[in-house]
Amino acid sequence: MRNREISFKKGKGFTSGNNGIQDTDGHGTFITSLISSSKFGLAPKADIYVAKVLESSNKGEYIDIVSGIEWAIKEDVDIILMSLGGKKYSKNLEIAIEKASNKGIVIVSAIGNDGVSVKDTVNYPAKFNQVLGVGAINEDNRRWFKSSRGVHIDVMTQGENIEGYSLNGKTQKSSGTSVAAAMPIN
Repeated sequence: MRNREISFKKGKGFTSGNNGIQDTDGHGTFITSLISSSKFGLAPKADIYVAKVLESSNKGEYIDIVSGIEWAIKEDVDIILMSLGGKKYSKNLEIAIEKASNKGIVIVSAIGNDGVSVKDTVNYPAKFNQVLGVGAINEDNRRWFKSSRGVHIDVMTQGENIEGYSLNGKTQKSSGTSVAAAMPIN
């Protein structure tokens, strides 16, 4: 995160790469700008804790996500936002989600961008009952065409052509359930 308008209180990297919490592809910067920037942010005065759990290709391992959740629990955060998802079930992820939920932490997750299928395509961790699974609607307030489908969708909110900051500090528009998960619920 190179934008001065985007700040965070504390961060920790959990991936095997040597980038610490450095955002190398812009996904984290964009999502964080929707929460904490003075221009786009919904809560610019919020204390943001960054747990880097994905590599630069937005790929990762559940073990890193679990470590990030456990760190967030230790840091006594109020909300865990996970603009990520995976198709496979993980018992360790479920246990970490349950621990966070039992501590009173609100857990929000994108449901995934696999909605071109008519099958249930909601990703984990949104499939867990303790997680608020967020899907995306388009500018016409209809389901965004890529927003996953399934029974674990708790809410749908704006997720198409949302403006935020890119990695280089310029404004850009992005779409998806990761974006929707960081947006206010209408």
